[in-house]
Amino acid sequence: MRKHILRAVLVEIIVTISAERIDLLLHWQGSEHVECRCQEKMNRLIRRGVVPVLQACIGAPWVISADALELPEFAQALKKEASPSA
Repeated sequence: MRKHILRAVLVEIIVTISAERIDLLLHWQGSEHVECRCQEKMNRLIRRGVVPVLQACIGAPWVISADALELPEFAQALKKEASPSA
């Protein structure tokens, strides 16, 4: 049920990667948005190709579809990254 709600209200996620962090911009229905900052975990997942992303040109923000975040590979990679042995 939560996934259905998320799909209905989340339009896109724009990702900007810098050397020290990753900035996420979540665009919601109704033109609202939320900014988030992540550590290197998401950066590693993007660079390894676990999270499929689009980028208009070099230096432009990464765009991750909401569906990409529901991929089983993404969930497994997050669990692996979170484990102490990773």
